[in-house]
Amino acid sequence: MSHQNQPPLPIFTYDVETYYNMFCFVGKFLGDSRLYIFEVSEFKNDLPELVRFLFWLKSINPQRPVCKKINGILMNAFKGLSFDYNFVHEIMNNPHGFTYQKAWEMKNQIFAEQDFNGNNRRQIWLTDRHIAQLDLFLLHHFDNQAKTSSLKNIEFVMRSE
Repeated sequence: MSHQNQPPLPIFTYDVETYYNMFCFVGKFLGDSRLYIFEVSEFKNDLPELVRFLFWLKSINPQRPVCKKINGILMNAFKGLSFDYNFVHEIMNNPHGFTYQKAWEMKNQIFAEQDFNGNNRRQIWLTDRHIAQLDLFLLHHFDNQAKTSSLKNIEFVMRSE
């Protein structure tokens, strides 16, 4: 089978936003234009759909794995291991206790525990993760004090839209 006939890699890029009155999860699959948007706030509660979606992501077992050690979906984020995945993990472990208020408390706790480079010192162990994670911040060594940068700065330098 040639490379051109193979399905795209099962990579799901996502971002989490937390505010005092709203939690938002947004993501999309590599090669697909559809956005998956879930809001948990005083105005909207997509939490049941988000829980189902995350467990569905966990259940995906592609015919063409990303690598030998990952035989499922790979979630991709910038600072995902030090921030975003903490919320995914909490939602999957405690779906009935997750609220936008809980997300705000978690965000404040994560920020309070960051080191000089903005890395969370309490990352979730690889063996405890529900879904494999790829952190672009770490992959490109932006956690190095000489190279540390925010996603907005990187987007600006790259002239991203």
